[in-house]
Amino acid sequence: MRGSSWRTCRLCASGKIWAAAVGVALAAAATTWFAARAWNPAPPAPPVRFEVSGPKHRQLVPDAAGVSLSPDGQTLAMLAADSAFTISIWIRRLDSLTPRELPGTANATIMFWSPDSRHLAFFAGDHVLSKIAIAGGEPERICEVKGARGGTWNRDDVILLAPYSNGGIYRVSANGGEPVAITHPDSAHGENGNRFPFFLPDGQHFLYTSVPAGADGKFGVYVGSLEGGSPRPLERVESGAIYCNPGWMLTTRDNVLVAQRFDAGTRRLLGEPVTLGDGPRGGQYSGGPRISASHTGALGYLTRTLPTQRLLWMDLAGHETGIPGFVSGPYSDLIVSPDGRRALLGGISDDLKGTVSLADLERGTVSRLTPPTESAGMAVWSPDGRRIAYLNVSNQTLVVRSLADGSSRNFLASDHAYKRLEEWSRDGRYLLFDRLDATSKWDVWLLPVEGDSTPRVVVRSAANEEQPRLSPDGRWVSFTSDETGVVETYVQAVGSAGLKYQVTSGGGGPWYWSRDGRSLVFQRADQPRALFRAAVQASQEFSLGPPSMFMRLPEDYTYAYPTPDEKRFLLLRPAEKPERQTITVLQNWQAALRKP
Repeated sequence: MRGSSWRTCRLCASGKIWAAAVGVALAAAATTWFAARAWNPAPPAPPVRFEVSGPKHRQLVPDAAGVSLSPDGQTLAMLAADSAFTISIWIRRLDSLTPRELPGTANATIMFWSPDSRHLAFFAGDHVLSKIAIAGGEPERICEVKGARGGTWNRDDVILLAPYSNGGIYRVSANGGEPVAITHPDSAHGENGNRFPFFLPDGQHFLYTSVPAGADGKFGVYVGSLEGGSPRPLERVESGAIYCNPGWMLTTRDNVLVAQRFDAGTRRLLGEPVTLGDGPRGGQYSGGPRISASHTGALGYLTRTLPTQRLLWMDLAGHETGIPGFVSGPYSDLIVSPDGRRALLGGISDDLKGTVSLADLERGTVSRLTPPTESAGMAVWSPDGRRIAYLNVSNQTLVVRSLADGSSRNFLASDHAYKRLEEWSRDGRYLLFDRLDATSKWDVWLLPVEGDSTPRVVVRSAANEEQPRLSPDGRWVSFTSDETGVVETYVQAVGSAGLKYQVTSGGGGPWYWSRDGRSLVFQRADQPRALFRAAVQASQEFSLGPPSMFMRLPEDYTYAYPTPDEKRFLLLRPAEKPERQTITVLQNWQAALRKP
């Protein structure tokens, strides 16, 4: 027994010695490993970029507002359209290859996430804000809107939204209710809208953009509070700004993504912006951000593309004829000269500024007319073809320029409200344009181009009046209005608040009056590729005969305009099969920052 106990103790002792030796060895190895890590730390994760395609048999909506990355960085929401141009929301988890459509999201325009990434809020057109659980279920209505311009959602289920294109920021419960205004545009300083709010981490303060752009062509970014009070000006930017953890404000400069340090506690910018080098695609909403960010170091944005367009003639039977010598380019719209030999082409330059060029339709040559310092668009011809007018988009000034000597005259330089130049009247006396008003929305105006240049209103109401077209004698104006909730075409006597004659039913827009004023050409929403003509009877009262279709445009046309004799149209069509629009996802974006 004693011998057995002794052997057991010897074994225990040797085991303890062995364990101690192993422990010392492990400790030494651990010390060596930690020392090696201290001297040779693991390299930071590099930036990773990849592209995500839209759903099969769908086209991604080419607008920055059509992309939204969830806060947890796991799900990408996108707007996609079918062949009938019906838009809905699709979501795709980044660990999956298959996107999924969210039911009940038809006609969605702008969307934003709940802070827990379980719900999406979205605007259905310009009428309703709703929310939907991405796990499944039907949308739930939150409130009515009149012109969606962005929203944001905090952890207390407070939603901020811009429910009007020309109003302030409102708050509403994510469970529904009546929106209450918490900011108001400063009309004394030329503001007519606050839009695209974005909550800061405390859930009480938020960024937002003030529109329109100022004389510098930029928008003001402000910090607001749920408690009200005077907003704090933060920065002048070319596109909307968002906050991104851990303490950055992201926007664009010269159409390239930049990041600047931002102290969310003091709500102040620090240092200078640093570029990422990425160039996201823009959008239709002025002052809107071009990117979406998660809390996990990922960004999502539409990949920038500049598709080229070719120019061609098409007769009423659909036969096409090319323009000899014409070189395809990034053109977007056109208007044929009064003599039918030239055309003004709207386009986009390499630095993404709007351009106006002159195309010789007999020789196929194209010459840029607007200077590189301007972002120009919406050009129109004078009736004699000797002058053009266009909108300087940077400062919302109307410019009339002589083609003979290049001299120009600016109009409405002190009025920075949003405008759209539509036509030059047949008698040469007026420019017809739309203007966004802080209270009456889009209205129709006439601007005299000679003598007293005080503009006068043509059509104004609480609804949006847009796309005006003057009859050749200047007595009647056709336009669209959304007063019924559907955009319809109407005709009204110029300067009269009298009866409006409704042209379309179920949606539609005017194209042009015939040169003799005896017919009106328009589109219907149910057949967007067809042009309809109706005979006009107008003396003291206006009446319209039954419409008949007289031309069908190609499915892929970009823009079309008739010749003076109305026997054929000048068209822009894609020069090649357009590349499939994609979404770029940038992970570990801080590693992509370029050192100043």
